[in-house]
Amino acid sequence: MLPPAPTTRFELESPARPDLPYFMRTRSGAFIDKGLQALAERARAALGLEAARAEALTRLHASVRFTDLAEDEHWARFTQLSTSVHELLGAADSKRYDELSAQHFETLMYQSGLFSNTGEN
Repeated sequence: MLPPAPTTRFELESPARPDLPYFMRTRSGAFIDKGLQALAERARAALGLEAARAEALTRLHASVRFTDLAEDEHWARFTQLSTSVHELLGAADSKRYDELSAQHFETLMYQSGLFSNTGEN
């Protein structure tokens, strides 16, 4: 006969998605700036925005820079950008933009090595 199963003492997190705030706080501003440029292009294409809104989305992404910030300030700036994008796009397009953004940055996380802190990130 086997002894009773031990009780769980520690339970590791098993998030459904990678930790985007952590990723933003641990990457260089230049890396995030480059990622946002690519996101703007991807969103323009995927959302099928009319020319004026597509250009405004590009300008909005281009106006936000992370290179002038300390890494611990990146997440706050990213959330400010997201708020501005939501105001520009409206509810339906904002939901799709958020999905695209999450997919885009998750891909970057995996490509760069989620916990890598080399000078390339």
